Amino acid sequence: MAKELAILAVSMITLLVAGYAAYSVMDLSDTPSTRQVSAEKDYTGELKAIQSSLNDVNKKLEALESDIAELQTIKDALDETKQTPVVQKPTQTQSTLDITTNKNSYKVGESIVITAKGILAQQTVKLDLYSSVNELIVTKIVFSDSVGNLVYDMELPSFLKTGSYKLKAIYNNIVDEITVGIIGSSTTETQSDDTEETPDSIVSTYSLSFSIDKTSYTPGDVIWVTGKGEPNKSVVLKMTSPDYEEQTANTTSLSDGTFTPVFILPSDAKAGDWTL
Repeated sequence: MAKELAILAVSMITLLVAGYAAYSVMDLSDTPSTRQVSAEKDYTGELKAIQSSLNDVNKKLEALESDIAELQTIKDALDETKQTPVVQKPTQTQSTLDITTNKNSYKVGESIVITAKGILAQQTVKLDLYSSVNELIVTKIVFSDSVGNLVYDMELPSFLKTGSYKLKAIYNNIVDEITVGIIGSSTTETQSDDTEETPDSIVSTYSLSFSIDKTSYTPGDVIWVTGKGEPNKSVVLKMTSPDYEEQTANTTSLSDGTFTPVFILPSDAKAGDWTL
């Protein structure tokens, strides 16, 4: 549209110039009249100005065509983008944490056998036991074994009273909790002397030994433990901090009796002697 208007403007200017030129033509008679002589005029300046204006118009038209081409390129790119299907990334399913206990109620002094599922290998889980008034009674940091299994025995303090208690597990910002009951003091039944000895009561002849990879660590370090004991048996190692906080690592010895659990020191681990 802009180009057609420019062509029309040029045509009108050409007609105007032709009119002026016709008006300036002199009569070819031998004695020109006074009016003819006075009508002669030099239009060179006006013609140059018109030519300059035409040049400017041509330059603007060229710039306009360049802009139109660039806009067309952008439009084509946008159309191509609209036609390209958007691939949605699959939603990642968050891991689920599930804790169970071997019983619903316990006596004081007994241990709650806690099993946790939905945990990756060698990961930390925080276990907290709260009273019915939300008072923290016991807190433990335990580790899953090399295949993600976690079984932990939480010993109940002797001062607990009868009532309902809340057991909470925290793993990777996922929380699961269950309710357990305390029904009274623990009693120990004594076996008679003539009770037949079961295989479970036989003391193992295998010795248990282990070592760690270094003698000193900094907060956040991984403690690699190498040990050997009875083959194909569950091994539970406990590490106690200077302020008596415990971490537990559960693993299973291999067919040759070796086991390699790990501990991860907290980022705010206190300086001092830690016991394993």
